[in-house]
Amino acid sequence: MKNFKFKTTILCTSITLILSGCGSDSDDKTEKQVSIDSPPVIELSSEATVKEQESIVLTATVSDDNSGLTYAWTQDSGPAVTVIGETTASINVSAPSLDSNAEAVFTLTVTDSAGQSESKSITLEMLNNVAPVISANFGSAQEKSIATLAVTASDDDGVIESYNWEQTAGPEVSLDNSSNEQVSFDVPSVSEDTELMFKVTVTDNNGDSTEIEETFLISSIDNSYVLSGSVASEKFVNSTVNALFQGQAYQQTTDSNGDFSFTFTADDDETNLFSRINAISAMNSSLEYSAFVPTLGLSTQEETPSINKMDTVSNTDQANNVSLSAVSTALVALITAANGDNPPEDLDSFTLVEKGVDPDVLIEAAAVVKYASENDIQLPEGTENLIDLVQDPDAYNEFITVVEQTDPGAIANEVAKIIADPELTPPVDETSLPSYYVRTYPTAAGFLSRGGQQYTFEEDGTGKYVHSNGALDYNWSLDDGVITLTYTGGQGFISYLSVEVGNAGLTQQQVDQLIDSGIFQVEVTYTPETTTLKRIVEGQAIDSYRLNVIESAKMTPVELGDNVIETEKYTTSGEFDVPMRKVAENSDLAFSEVDIAGTWAIQHYNNESLNFILDPYVLAQDKTGTLQDSTEVIEWDLVEGVLKVTFADNSYQTSTIIDQLNGDLQLLNIAYSAAGEIEATEVMYGFKVDTDAAALVDVKNEPSTFWQGMVNQWTKDNWTDGKLEFYYAGEVNNGLNLFGFQLTESDSRRINYLEGTQEDYTLQGVNVGWMQEMRDVTINYFGNFSCSDDLSKPCRTREWEILKSQPGVAGERLYVKERDYYLLDENGWYNSQGEQWEIIAPRINIYENIPENYWMNEMVNGITPSTNLSNTGTKLGYKVLSPNDKHSSKY
Repeated sequence: MKNFKFKTTILCTSITLILSGCGSDSDDKTEKQVSIDSPPVIELSSEATVKEQESIVLTATVSDDNSGLTYAWTQDSGPAVTVIGETTASINVSAPSLDSNAEAVFTLTVTDSAGQSESKSITLEMLNNVAPVISANFGSAQEKSIATLAVTASDDDGVIESYNWEQTAGPEVSLDNSSNEQVSFDVPSVSEDTELMFKVTVTDNNGDSTEIEETFLISSIDNSYVLSGSVASEKFVNSTVNALFQGQAYQQTTDSNGDFSFTFTADDDETNLFSRINAISAMNSSLEYSAFVPTLGLSTQEETPSINKMDTVSNTDQANNVSLSAVSTALVALITAANGDNPPEDLDSFTLVEKGVDPDVLIEAAAVVKYASENDIQLPEGTENLIDLVQDPDAYNEFITVVEQTDPGAIANEVAKIIADPELTPPVDETSLPSYYVRTYPTAAGFLSRGGQQYTFEEDGTGKYVHSNGALDYNWSLDDGVITLTYTGGQGFISYLSVEVGNAGLTQQQVDQLIDSGIFQVEVTYTPETTTLKRIVEGQAIDSYRLNVIESAKMTPVELGDNVIETEKYTTSGEFDVPMRKVAENSDLAFSEVDIAGTWAIQHYNNESLNFILDPYVLAQDKTGTLQDSTEVIEWDLVEGVLKVTFADNSYQTSTIIDQLNGDLQLLNIAYSAAGEIEATEVMYGFKVDTDAAALVDVKNEPSTFWQGMVNQWTKDNWTDGKLEFYYAGEVNNGLNLFGFQLTESDSRRINYLEGTQEDYTLQGVNVGWMQEMRDVTINYFGNFSCSDDLSKPCRTREWEILKSQPGVAGERLYVKERDYYLLDENGWYNSQGEQWEIIAPRINIYENIPENYWMNEMVNGITPSTNLSNTGTKLGYKVLSPNDKHSSKY
């Protein structure tokens, strides 16, 4: 459809009619004069021209010897037009929209008062408007650049009046100057070559438009990564090596040295650079070594030059190296097993299960792989390769049993060889040594670990071992990949040992005296003298180390009246395989001022009780705040993402995020005195509290369910195939995992023991009464905890303040601030008028809602209990041999 725009041209033609009379040639002879009536005379051009959708005025000049002329215009031919003024000397003719040139003939008839008429015609040529001519070639540009597109337009019979740009396909961009002949825009980031399409409409002064639609190509930028590797076994010469990267399979063959190389290509914005490498021995197909490569790096941060489509940025200077060995193979198998027997496909899923690998199991599994590959021992039935062997605890344990029977001490010997081999346990150097490590523990899926210590490494060769009772100073050195710590002073680590002969140097006589006095534990302070750290595995977020510790120990003297029980200072040593979490460089594990305002469940050190308690921080945006319960005024600050809270006495605490999961933060909390001395540290949960959402949580249990405590059940050895073990860590001697509360409308209980067997049991516990008001839950114990002065009143109470609720591992998870206390009189009797005697200081606790028959060997809520649960109480996990069967929570 054409848009009408009218222009006016006036065409005027004049004809002058002169009438003259004739007289006599004699002045004195008079004759009678006669008038001759003539028809009108019309002056009108024979032709005129107008463009379509424009108007023209056709005007005739008429003369006559009479007055009272009438005019009549008619159209004799041509397309229909609009005519105005058909009864006047001039008409206005509006030309229609035309597809081609056309003619119209108009006739004017003029009649005078005497009835005489005259007609004259004019031919009007109506010209079709020529639309603009437009051309364009938008071409291409590289992603993340600025593109400028232009069209060339002309109009032979007029002028260009407007431009209009529209995007018709592809990722949306924002056009600058979309009404001009030239536009520009920021080219978006793309993961592959991507087409955009634009339509440009050009309109001339007659309203005729011409459109053009062209494509524009965004060329993606790809990086190429060179991964070089080797297989640490002579049995992999000329063997097939498979790689899986970005869902694409690659294949190479090792050379005569067992070396290989891959070149991977990925979009320059791709952050998931995770790959798995797998080598199969050409000599024995069951001999398979594997490794995960969590990420790949580029050597420089220089700006990439502009390149054309399909070009890549190749940075071959970056040392991306991988060694396929017995250690890497064991790690692949254990991580795959921890990930539900599915190899992780990206860095996030890898790091999520990496923290669940037990270094004790890892180093011995590596020894098993090494021994099996070097001795060509037949694998257990149903096991196809070494990875299958390690993934299956039953087959693994069977294999170890056979090896130890036929070759006693073989696995321990292989462990020693691995530790001593720099190719299998790459030594740490100054470039890979972080500024600090946090010693953590193997953690079950769905949890963050609690407890831990910090080792710092200053550039001047000094450092600190920060633990729950303070800190120890040391000088550190790095020689041949081994870190040596030589302690120079500070507060030792306090532990409590049972009163037994030999513990802390106690004699039988001293044991008898202590027990007769009702003392069953003694306090011992351990002060390390030297520690060496040898890295076993370099991981993505966690490195595994073998620690060798030499320490002195001294029992705190116990006064028994005039008698003082004390022992001599003695020296102990130990060897431990431990996981160490690295500093998260350039990560998002940081507090932010944007969302810092609010209530935070973060435990802080209490100088009176000398432990960490929960009195939530209530932080304002202006860097002030209060402790929720005590209302003590505090100040806060953020230093490189670390939260620092200063209390009224100028003591302060720093909280560093070292891990996070489902909204939970794993925090390294370090408490300092006003003088800046370290007083204590803990690794603990923390999170921001949505008080409105927490107020909506209902803690009432449905029938046959209860709140199972989970605050101490986060360790890896407490879970098998996603199910909580019946016994703590799967060992009957450790006692039951069972503890919790059943809060129903009637018959509510604290549950802490059972009657029957694991296959058929009944949960038991003391009766409780409870009430909930918004976020506050009060649980009153009765039975043995009723007050002696009034048995209808409770003299033990547990208080919950609901912090949040979210899905857990075994059921819905409940987070609470928890406190527990007795009411005691001055004689220590339960008394309703007595003073509160705190059993549990305010702390974060975690519960999950599970069915009563959770551990019974039947289908429970769609969960099939683990076959590892049996009346023997022995967990069929990985067998760990000496010396790695002893653990320490101190180092």
